[in-house]
Order: sequence, then structure tokens, then C-alpha cells
Amino acid sequence: MAVCRGYFVKKRTFSSVNRTRCQNGNLLLHRGFLGRVNGGNLRLLTEHGHHIQCDGFEFMLFPMWYETLQDVIAALRASGLRFPVLHADKSIGDAVSSAQERDFGACLNKWKINQETACALDAKKVVTHIWGVPDSDKYLERLYDRVLRLWETAQSYGLDMLSETAAVSTARRSTTSSNFCGASPQWGSR
Repeated sequence: MAVCRGYFVKKRTFSSVNRTRCQNGNLLLHRGFLGRVNGGNLRLLTEHGHHIQCDGFEFMLFPMWYETLQDVIAALRASGLRFPVLHADKSIGDAVSSAQERDFGACLNKWKINQETACALDAKKVVTHIWGVPDSDKYLERLYDRVLRLWETAQSYGLDMLSETAAVSTARRSTTSSNFCGASPQWGSR
């Protein structure tokens, strides 16, 4: 299953989106459809999502929804739309690379909520940022350990964790990516 990414809904008509396909024929609409710009108005998705011909939606969990998360999940499930991919809260990337251990503890709690949300939406994959600035490349060994903990948590929920980015702010980008791939023999086994 491929995930088509980008903000093309804002720039193109629905009919143009209907003709857009990924290489294997699956089209998943990315989060550009719904977000801060429109106040996270779920009705845009639940009432109009059926007009978009796609195989499913990648739903991004925004911090503004944590307080009403059960209502959000209920509205999405009642819509009858498919959400095979959940994009985890972007702040997880900042917290996973934070120098402060308490930030990572909060990150793990938030990560579990994101996993539970993915399961409630019948998602099979969770996209996440696994870095943040300014600390992502200052403590690489700790970052590898923390990302492995996120991955293990996702696995315990039966979910595949997909990294959207693993960039760092120094010239060691390719080394860092290689180290992530080799950090655990199980990574990439699915």
C-alpha cells in the first residue's frame, strides 16, 4: 500500500485528485485536506470525504484533539471512511530527541495514545517524525534507543511504524540513517 503525500487537495479540484494514483494503484489522501488552517474541522472530512475517490485517508492526530479524542474517533468511524494510516502527533519527534528524560516519558505516554487511536481507526501503519531540533543529532545513541522503544511499542499494538523523517542538523545525515536501519535486526523485517 502506497501513501501519496502532499497538499494537492488545496491546489487541485476533486476531479483531478480522482485521477491521481500511486504506482501500485492505491491512493491515500494525506493530511493537507484537514488541519490548523481550517481549525481541524472534522466535518470537512466526514461529510465531504466520500466525494474523493481514494483508497483511504492518512489521518493526522493534532494536539487540539486530545481532549475530545473519543468523539473524534467516533465521528471518523461513523463516517464509513477508511484510515489505514495514522500520522502521529508531530510533537513526538521533538520529545523523542529531547535531552530531558521527563520529555521522553511524556512522549511515550503520547505515543501510546497515538497507537490506541490508530487501532481504534483500524489503521495498520503509523507515520511519525523520529527527530527534532535542536537535539536530534547531539545524542545519537540515546535517540536510537528511544526510537527502538517507539518501534517496539508500535509492534506491541500490531502496528508498523514508518518514519517520515530522520534528518539531523549536521553533515552526518547518511551515517545517521544507516545507523537507524542497523540499530535493530527486526527493523524492516515486515
